[in-house]
Amino acid sequence: MFREILFEGGVPCLPGTFMLRTELLMRRLDGGNIYHLPGIGQNYQLLLPVAWGSKCGFIGECLYSYSVREDSHSHSMDLSTRIKQTYGGLDLVLRTMHFLDDAEKQRLADELRRKYSAARFNIALEMLCDYYTEMRKTGAASWKFLVKAAVRLLKSAVKTLR
Repeated sequence: MFREILFEGGVPCLPGTFMLRTELLMRRLDGGNIYHLPGIGQNYQLLLPVAWGSKCGFIGECLYSYSVREDSHSHSMDLSTRIKQTYGGLDLVLRTMHFLDDAEKQRLADELRRKYSAARFNIALEMLCDYYTEMRKTGAASWKFLVKAAVRLLKSAVKTLR
């Protein structure tokens, strides 16, 4: 279940969706401490050490509900904040993996860097779409502009791939 949590493979990492044995958690946490990174939650710090090599399971029905607040850090982020959060999320997960041997930690770190790079790229595309929509509303966008921007983007991508 460790990889499913780490790579968001269908294991919900939301408030109230997991229960942990305190004894196991304290044994697995690095000195019983977690990191504080502003705007980054603690779920991964709690779940990953416990999921590594432990028996885990699911309850097949929803047993709770919660309210989403407008000012919640996980629900009210603009796109630039979401990009910043990917850096914090990567840092947090890498710090959390203290219990792995160096080779496994490096292998997972490489996979995670790819995951978070792809996430940042997708967020950047969302930002481009938002900016283009804004330009259309103000009359600043045209097909000519869009084609020129696409050509610049493709040239940049080709240059990067060389």
